[in-house]
Amino acid sequence: MKALVTSLIALLVMSFVFVSCAQESGKQMPSSTSAIEKSNSMKTPEEKGNFLVQQAQRFLDSKQYEDAQTTAQHVITNFQAQAAEAKKILKEAAQKLIAQAGKATEKARKNAAKAQKDATKAINEAIGNLGK
Repeated sequence: MKALVTSLIALLVMSFVFVSCAQESGKQMPSSTSAIEKSNSMKTPEEKGNFLVQQAQRFLDSKQYEDAQTTAQHVITNFQAQAAEAKKILKEAAQKLIAQAGKATEKARKNAAKAQKDATKAINEAIGNLGK
């Protein structure tokens, strides 16, 4: 009976430790810098690389494309085993950034065209008012 109680207590403690560790690794870091710094405290290169790939994917999913790129590039440079996954994330983040830039450029072009049209209208009205 004593052995059973001891085993149950040990099982509960191990479950708590496992859940705590799983929750910690499941959190998204606020930036690529903090993710890389956190990975430095991990023991094995495999653990570091896997953690950083997870973080890069989380950055990508949350539309933090620059952090996704930085983290993925760090993995590619430092962790060969996870480089293929990181390259996919890097490529997708780059495509998303290019799309964002295209949208921003189009918006700026439209705003510039509207500003030019408004300025032309104002100039024409001013010229028309000179004769009055």
